[in-house]
Amino acid sequence: MKTRTKHDAYAALRIRDYRRYSLGWMVAVMGHHMLSTAVGWEIYDRTESELALGWVAGIQVIPLFLFALPAGHWADLVDRRRIIAVSSFGAALCSLGLALLSYRPGSIPWMFALLAANAACLVIGRPARSSLLPLIV
Repeated sequence: MKTRTKHDAYAALRIRDYRRYSLGWMVAVMGHHMLSTAVGWEIYDRTESELALGWVAGIQVIPLFLFALPAGHWADLVDRRRIIAVSSFGAALCSLGLALLSYRPGSIPWMFALLAANAACLVIGRPARSSLLPLIV
């Protein structure tokens, strides 16, 4: 007769690399959502246009259509850690650029361009990040 072992729902949290990965990813996702909300708020505040606010969401979807399939292919060919590092660094630079444009009132089209570049960095890094998780656990 087979004995049943008790399932441990928190077993993955005992792995140090998984905890670091999860914490880093959680902070990155929260930062991205805060960035999207702040940019949407600022663009609406500057333009008072609902259409411009709609472009904030639309401009972030375009890189998904353009880079989703190639990003998965790149994640299979190139070192995943390098893709994650480069895409995270690119997203951080875009966020810094958006912060500078917010501090010193810059052009709205530049904000849209940086928002699109930020979304592209996140889309390119997502398949590498997702495929790295099973290797950690």
